[in-house]
Amino acid sequence: MRRGRFAGRWLRPRTVWSLVAALAFAGAIVWLSWPRNTDDRDEAAAAAITAPVARDVVRALETARNEEADAAPASALPSGRELVEVCGVGWVEADASGALDVSAVVTVPDVVASQRALLESIRQSDGELGAAIATVLELHGAAREDHGPAPATALLCTGADCASRDADRQLASGLVEQLAKQATTTLDGHVYALAMNACAPVAAQGSCALLNVEQWAHLDSGNAVPWLHLLQRARQRNDAAQVEEALYRIGTAERFEDRPFAISGSIADHAGSSDVDTMAAQLLAVEALATNRPLPYNALMAVCTGAAFADANRRQACNDAATTLAERSDSLMALAIGTSIGRRLGWPDDRVDALRGLQFASAEMARASDTGAESPSPADVPSTCGGARRVLALLSHQARAGEVQPIREWLAANGRSIAPYARQAHEMLRQRDEAVVRNAAAAAASAAASSAVAVADGIAIPYSEAPPPAR
Repeated sequence: MRRGRFAGRWLRPRTVWSLVAALAFAGAIVWLSWPRNTDDRDEAAAAAITAPVARDVVRALETARNEEADAAPASALPSGRELVEVCGVGWVEADASGALDVSAVVTVPDVVASQRALLESIRQSDGELGAAIATVLELHGAAREDHGPAPATALLCTGADCASRDADRQLASGLVEQLAKQATTTLDGHVYALAMNACAPVAAQGSCALLNVEQWAHLDSGNAVPWLHLLQRARQRNDAAQVEEALYRIGTAERFEDRPFAISGSIADHAGSSDVDTMAAQLLAVEALATNRPLPYNALMAVCTGAAFADANRRQACNDAATTLAERSDSLMALAIGTSIGRRLGWPDDRVDALRGLQFASAEMARASDTGAESPSPADVPSTCGGARRVLALLSHQARAGEVQPIREWLAANGRSIAPYARQAHEMLRQRDEAVVRNAAAAAASAAASSAVAVADGIAIPYSEAPPPAR
């Protein structure tokens, strides 16, 4: 029996595509921030395409799609319109593009009620962290009957259209204040991080003004992520001593823990057992990924450049910081940034290749899970119950283990060596290095040819704009 034509196509740009676009933008910032006086521009570009949440969401959705049950044949579909059968909801109309209108699912009373119950379960059963997660989800529009813009976006609204969003702004301000006030008394570094994240648009207001990155670093002892933010602030203030302190702290940290799947994993862990609960949880878990804010990796790349490496102390500090990101992080983005800096520092090829190889192994892990069904687009989210449960299981696992460790687990479980993936990584970098050299040579030849033509044509090429002295 063939699969339904529209099976799985039901998240519009507001969800997965908005997430991927935001992370692509963040990746572009990473690439554009990398100093151009280096032969490793390709490294930054490689790091930019490994945005952790985007890659893993696509991998999870692709894998889950392949486990979907066969849909009913076309003859069994209601006539007159193209429809999708959604787990726990029933047949829902597709829009003009053939994709399902999200509002047709998320505004279904049973779905809204399920999401509200899920939020309450998180709030009541997971202590102060659960309360903070539930508040963050409300701030980002979870379980709203109208599925309009998230209240949090009203805090960033400017212009004449903002007057219509006063209610959302008041709601968002109240939720942020609630979260910030909770953070002022917490001993949980993750709760504090969630509050710092939520306070970013209104950092000087209310209880948000009482929060600071130093306290975050104190509560989340051993985690390098707060120190990356302190490094960014030190650079903005031209505080050389604080730059050195932050670099040292990153390099000596036990871990680099961004926790990009923590909220989605919590949702997955609290999903109800019914079909509608499964679908409601999947919707919420995927949308929750957009609550993550990009980390200021550009600050680390800016202080760990070729010119800075001339100083032996800075070189060692950058080496240690790169090691933390490359070998003790929970995300492929951090791994890629750390490895890029390490390569510029002269790390041996086998070390660089083995770390880069984890990215190739990640792709192979996803392919190995494929059952042979047609590949979906990156925006596809399973509409069947089996597919939705698969997505939730993957998000739950990544919340616990991060993004890198599952790759190592998969290699070990299948008796695979990193060696073939390391060779793939080495070949990719070799080809990119050669391309950089070719492009530089071509540019130099083009400039020389243009200069020769100009001279041949009698065109003056002045050294400066200043007129020659009078004689």
